[in-house]
Amino acid sequence: ALAIDEKIGYPDYLNSNNVTQLEEDYAQVKQKNLNLKRSF
Repeated sequence: ALAIDEKIGYPDYLNSNNVTQLEEDYAQVKQKNLNLKRSF
């Protein structure tokens, strides 16, 4: 049990200071939300 990493299931880039990948991932989410708001 001691060998199990506490961050199982999370991408490796979340543990780094480089937020570029995270920004790219959420840019798509923001775009989808914007399109949803326009449809109402």
